[in-house]
Amino acid sequence: MGWLDWERFRCNVDCENDPDNCISEQLFTEMADRMVADGFLDAGYNLVNIDDCWASMERDAYGRLEADPDRFPHGIPWLAQYMHTRGLKLGIYGDYGNYTCGGYPGSIDYLQIDAETFAFWGVDMLKLDGCYADPASMDKGYPEMEKYLNATDRPIIYSCSWPYCMVCEHSAVVEHKAQTSSSGSFLSTGTSSQRIATCGACLTTFKIAGTACPASFSLLVTHEIRWCRWRSLALGTI
Repeated sequence: MGWLDWERFRCNVDCENDPDNCISEQLFTEMADRMVADGFLDAGYNLVNIDDCWASMERDAYGRLEADPDRFPHGIPWLAQYMHTRGLKLGIYGDYGNYTCGGYPGSIDYLQIDAETFAFWGVDMLKLDGCYADPASMDKGYPEMEKYLNATDRPIIYSCSWPYCMVCEHSAVVEHKAQTSSSGSFLSTGTSSQRIATCGACLTTFKIAGTACPASFSLLVTHEIRWCRWRSLALGTI
């Protein structure tokens, strides 16, 4: 369980005029300190998650993502270490498409490089969004990212927007068996209202004979984590 910046701070990158509310190193270190000091860590909230708009607009010469140097002057490895020394874990955001939802570099042609980069940085969780992506390729692409994450040998929680992007955004049918075969991952949706819609879509779309609805949907919200889970919702039991 933990905290995600999106619902409150969105893609505010204007640190010159709004330094206390922009997506920056300062925002996440301050939140980490608050989570420890205010008892949230003791209560089990140990993840601090960066959402969109943290990166530079261009990759480096080797094709790797970089944090915006002005807003994250110490870089992501330093920020991950800041969390770890306080007993916290760091989550980061990526997008399966050509661009993130905010227009930053996506991972579509860089899945392996990005997985290795996140692991090298010491990241503990990845939220992989699905903006600017072809939904027809998601059945292959999202499990491919999981494969690359697993190959790093670093335990990284994988939060994928696969079902939400296909069911709610594209009205597509999601390949249930492919999703449930992705061990070590969980499925994430958008806002609270979207989460409810996706849960309902799950109950309808994933009724496949002899199989169950995906094990869990989860959403990290600014102030709390809300879970929407089902177990063994096989055909005919709903």
